[in-house]
Amino acid sequence: MTDVTTRLNSFRECVRHLWNSHFLPSVVASSDRWALRDEFDAICSALFGCLVVDPLRLAPARDAAGILSTARDAAPRTLPWLHLVPNAPAGVPIMINRDPTAHHGYWDHPVQRVKEDDVELRFVRYFDFDELAFRDFRYYEVRVHTAARADIVGRAALIECEYVNVLLDPGAFETPTPLQSSKAAHPPRG
Repeated sequence: MTDVTTRLNSFRECVRHLWNSHFLPSVVASSDRWALRDEFDAICSALFGCLVVDPLRLAPARDAAGILSTARDAAPRTLPWLHLVPNAPAGVPIMINRDPTAHHGYWDHPVQRVKEDDVELRFVRYFDFDELAFRDFRYYEVRVHTAARADIVGRAALIECEYVNVLLDPGAFETPTPLQSSKAAHPPRG
């Protein structure tokens, strides 16, 4: 596996700057703030294809435009080819959802710290608690793939970006199907 932490951090910085410097002022003045958030999410997904998927030679950007799940996706897609590995031997903080199937709600499962040997985490998307204010894209939303504790397997979790390394498993990459493209998932308005 290849360490792609720097590439994900570069993408994070790009979309963070785009939101905070360009979208946020429009959101504040907008009569439909959630619609602007949704448009931004679609742009982020396209940028993820351009700045992450294509440069890693996994797929052309045009084929990966809708690969990153948006905040409005009820069942966000896990990207099994991006493994997130806790980067401190003593463990790192993690917030695991109390509901085994939810991607929102309460992030207060009793397990609050994990080590590399405790879990295998897969990338879902970036997460901020307030999506209409200044955003840091502070957390990775992940899916617990395997774990020493069976009760957390399959749950959504949040882990701060600074506490993990992101590794690429190119063999696990699947080219998005047409139904997964951003145009299919988000038909044009009007």
